[in-house]
Amino acid sequence: MKVGISAYSFHKCEPALSIFEILEKIKEMGATGVDFIPDLKQEGITIDIEMAKKIRAKLDELGLEAACMCQGAEFFGDRTIEEEKNRIINERLPVAKELGCPVMRIDVTFRGLPASETNRSYERIIELVAPAFKEITLAAEAMGIKLCTENHGRISQAADRIEKLINTVAHKNFGALIDMGNFTGVDGDHVWSVSTLAPYAFHVHAKDLFIKNGMIENPGRGYNLTKGCNYSRSTIVGHGNVPIKQCLKALSVAGYKGYVSIEFEGIEDPILGNSIGCENLIRYLKEIDAYEA
Repeated sequence: MKVGISAYSFHKCEPALSIFEILEKIKEMGATGVDFIPDLKQEGITIDIEMAKKIRAKLDELGLEAACMCQGAEFFGDRTIEEEKNRIINERLPVAKELGCPVMRIDVTFRGLPASETNRSYERIIELVAPAFKEITLAAEAMGIKLCTENHGRISQAADRIEKLINTVAHKNFGALIDMGNFTGVDGDHVWSVSTLAPYAFHVHAKDLFIKNGMIENPGRGYNLTKGCNYSRSTIVGHGNVPIKQCLKALSVAGYKGYVSIEFEGIEDPILGNSIGCENLIRYLKEIDAYEA
């Protein structure tokens, strides 16, 4: 497996870094790949074709690879499912191709079904979005890009739900972006969840969190409630309760050989957090004989 870092991992830097400065930091830390989000909070712009060309040139200069484009999407928001599908196909896939991303992620929903729906189960969500996902999958395949969806957004966070969506779309070019830490949000067992989705993995995020039992007093600022009312706080990879190394073993056993990208969301300094996390991730992969420089 190869190690990447998400550009998003630097969004809390003060002063803010430009995307080009972020790429230089990632190179310094020893990673070889970069995950991109389309909206650059550091610069207040959305990556379009022209910006993608500049970023691609900087990647080539530094000897880095574009690992994944993590495209936001909301299929139950202000746009109709058809409109959101067309936006992804016509506006966002071309940018991912220009960046050189072999993989692109799209979300399902953060809002969930509107109150007007009489059946608001995840099965209903799959029924409504699967045809659109199939069309996006085919369009991505034509561009040489693998399409995947991530276990996040609470309603689309559990491993069994992601697996069901993937098998409903039922196309070899549609798979999973496995975020090791995000299973915390729905109180999922991390190793079971990763091993369940490992056969479908197109991309992986390494994320660590401190997890505390909901029976204790609220730990305070920085902690969030999980679905089951436990407490969690993002931290440096290797410092929290997520069994990162065991999750990596499960991926290795399943034959995964792609990128594992750090997605740092902790309250620690982002430069320090990403640097230590990258060191730990490389060390874990070396210890299980799964590291590719």
